[in-house]
Amino acid sequence: MSDQRDDDVLATEPGATVGARNEARLLALLESDETGGLTVEALREHGIRAPGQAVYTLQLAGHQIDRVSREGSDGHMRLGYRLHASSAAAPGRSNGS
Repeated sequence: MSDQRDDDVLATEPGATVGARNEARLLALLESDETGGLTVEALREHGIRAPGQAVYTLQLAGHQIDRVSREGSDGHMRLGYRLHASSAAAPGRSNGS
C-alpha cells in the first residue's frame, strides 16, 4: 500500500511530522553508533526530543533495540539504547563499511 513510507523518506519530505523526523534521526544515530550504546542524555544532545517514545515507536516498527547501561558525562551510569547486534548487521542495512 502506497500510504506506508520508509522513515528515511518521511524524514526528508517537507510535510514530515516532527515524530517521523525524530525517529529517522534516532535510527540513523543508533546505526552509526560505534560505542555500544547511546545514553538518553546523548540522544537529547543530538536533538532527539523524546528518546523513550522514539525508541518505542521504532520497536513497534520492527527494529530490535536493546536497553543498556552507559556512563553519562557526569560519570554515573545512565540508561542508554543500542541496536540489537542482529539488527545492525541485517541484510540491506549499511553498517558503515
